Amino acid sequence: MTVDPPTPPTLTLSPSSLAFSATQGGSSRRPDVLVSNTGGGSMDWTASETAAWLKRVAASGSERRDDHGDASITGLAAGTYTTDVT
Repeated sequence: MTVDPPTPPTLTLSPSSLAFSATQGGSSRRPDVLVSNTGGGSMDWTASETAAWLKRVAASGSERRDDHGDASITGLAAGTYTTDVT
């Protein structure tokens, strides 16, 4: 008898990256990310962010869920800002 190993969990983010724009005097943005396990079994996950202009991207879970981040433009000079979410 042959037994195949179980399919490992696979963390998937959709979208895999975010891009947004804002105008001076405009409102901040709330990008949405869907976090899900597209593999087998289950897994626990956590996400964190250290950019001062990106708030509330600190979540954890073990099932599919929407995660939100608030991109605050208050106090930012005009320009391009990038960061990684771990």
